[in-house]
Amino acid sequence: MANLKRHSKRLLIPLWFAILFFVIIIVKLGYVQLVKHNDYSRQANSQRQRDERLLAKRGNIFDANGEKLAVTIEKETVFATPYLIKNPTLTAQKLATILKMPSAAIHSKLTKPKGFVFLKRKVGKATADKVRKLKIEGLGLYKENERYYPSGRLASQLVGIVGLDNEGLSGLEMKYDKFLKGRYGRLKDERDAFGQTIPGTKGLYLKPKDGNSLVLTLNRDIQYKAQLELKNAIKEWEAASGSVVVLNPQNGEILAMTSVPDFDLNKFSKAGKESQKNQPVVSVYEPGSTLKIIAATAAVEEKIYTRESSFYLPPTLNVAGKNIGEAHRHEAVNYTLAQIISESSNVGISKVGLAVGKQRLYKYFKSFGLLENTGIDYPGEVSGFVPKPKHWYGPTIATVAFGQGIAVSPLQLARAYSVVANGGWLYRPYIVKKIVSSSKKTVKTTRPERLRRVMSQKAAFEGTLMLEKVVSDGTGAAAAVKGYAVAGKTGTAQKANVGVKGYGKSYISSFIGFAPAENAKVLVLVVVDSPKKAIYGSQVAAPAFKNIMEFALHELKIPPQ
Repeated sequence: MANLKRHSKRLLIPLWFAILFFVIIIVKLGYVQLVKHNDYSRQANSQRQRDERLLAKRGNIFDANGEKLAVTIEKETVFATPYLIKNPTLTAQKLATILKMPSAAIHSKLTKPKGFVFLKRKVGKATADKVRKLKIEGLGLYKENERYYPSGRLASQLVGIVGLDNEGLSGLEMKYDKFLKGRYGRLKDERDAFGQTIPGTKGLYLKPKDGNSLVLTLNRDIQYKAQLELKNAIKEWEAASGSVVVLNPQNGEILAMTSVPDFDLNKFSKAGKESQKNQPVVSVYEPGSTLKIIAATAAVEEKIYTRESSFYLPPTLNVAGKNIGEAHRHEAVNYTLAQIISESSNVGISKVGLAVGKQRLYKYFKSFGLLENTGIDYPGEVSGFVPKPKHWYGPTIATVAFGQGIAVSPLQLARAYSVVANGGWLYRPYIVKKIVSSSKKTVKTTRPERLRRVMSQKAAFEGTLMLEKVVSDGTGAAAAVKGYAVAGKTGTAQKANVGVKGYGKSYISSFIGFAPAENAKVLVLVVVDSPKKAIYGSQVAAPAFKNIMEFALHELKIPPQ
C-alpha cells in the first residue's frame, strides 16, 4: 500500500508539469491572439501587401536648338526582404564592398522587422550586375528613373537640380516642376514569400504619365562661351566671382546666363551654397558708371540737353558739401553730353543729374525697371534698391546718377539697357520658350511681353549713339568687335563696406553693351567681382564682353555691317 502511494506521487509530478506546460501555452496563445494581434497582423500585412508609387519619367530640358540639357535615364535600386535573408552578417559583408557602404549600416537594415527595405537607390549597371551575381535569396533590384545632365556644369544654376525622388529643388527644375514631373502611377497587390505577385491580387494599377519637356531660349554654345570667358577673366584678374547675362534686347529672350562659382549638376551633393546661386537673378550690386546712360537719356527725353550739348567740367564738383571727383584726375575740360558718357565723367553726369532733378530721375529709374522684379520665369528673384527721393540727402542726386548708393541685379541692368537698344521699350525677360508633351504636342508657348514704353525712339537712338562713342572713341575700346558697330559702357564701382558706412578697397568691374548698335540683336553684360590685379571695367570686363559678343553674333549668323 505504501509503495502504491509513493508510485502515485511520482506520477503526479509529470502530470503537474504537463498541466503547467499547457497552461503556459494557453496563456501565450491568448497573449498572441488578444494582446499582440494587431501588431502581428500589421507585420504580416506589411510582408504580404504592397502599395507602391510608380515614378513617371521626368520631361527633358532642351536648349533653343534642341540640344539636351537635362534628361532622364534608367538606374536600378537595390532592396531586401529582411525575413528572407538567412545570414544577415555574411550578406552585409558581401554587399559592403559592392555598394561602398559600411557593413554595419547594411546589417542594421537587413535585421529590421520589415518586409521591404531600401539598401541603395539608383546604382549603376556594373554595381547592379554584381548584386545579381550574388544570387542571395531576399535581395532584389528594380528599375528607377534618375536625372542626368549631359553637359555637367553648363547652365548649372539656371537649370537647377532634382531630389532622389525626382522632385525639383532649384532653378527651372523647381520652377516648372509641375510640368516636368508628370503624374505618378500606383500599384497595389499581394506578394508571396519570394516577393512575387500572387495571381489575382492586383487590386489597383494606375499607369504613370510621363512629364512635359521644356524648350528654352538658351543657346548652349553661347552659354558655353559665356562660362568660359567669365572663368578666364576671373582667373586672369584673380577675382572672387562674377556673372554674365546674354539676351535678345528686342524681345527679352535669355540667350545665356551664368555665374562663378558654379557646380557640376551630376555631383550637386558636393556643391557649396554660393556655387548654386544664379547671381544675375538673386544678387544685387552697385552698378557704378554703367548707370550713367539713364540720367543722360532722361535729359534727352525731357528735352533738357541733346548729346551735343556742351558742359564746362572742373576737376571736382561740390554738391551739398561733398566733392565729386573723377576716376582719372584731369584739369577742367569742355565735354559734350556724348563725351561725358564716352569718357565716363562723374562730374559731368552729376551736372546732368542735377539738371534732371531728383523726382524726374527717380521716375526714370522706376520706368527703366530698377524698382521692380523683372518677372523672369525663375525662382528666387530679388529686386534692387533705389531710395525714394524724400530720403535723398544733399549729394545723393549726384551719386545715384553715376550708380553709387543704388543697387540692381545684373538682370535688371541688362533689361534697362535693352530699352536703349530696342528703341525705348521695356520687356519681361524669359527663359522657357515653350512646353512640349511626351507626345510632342505643344502645351504652352511663351510670347514676348512688352510692358511699357520708357522713352521715345529718338531719345533711345541718341543714347545708342552716345554708347557707340564709348567703344569707338572712349573707355570701351577693348570691347570693339571687328565688322560690327558696338554700343556699350564701362563700369568700375567701389564696393560698400559690410556692416559699417562707407566704401572699401574692393571694386566691381563691368561692361555692358549691344550689337549691331543700331539694330541690336545681342546684349551682353559681364560683371567681375573684386578683381585684384586690376580694377577698371575697361581692362577686366571689356575683353570678355568682346569675345562673348563676337561669338554670339557669329553663332546667330548676324551679318557684319
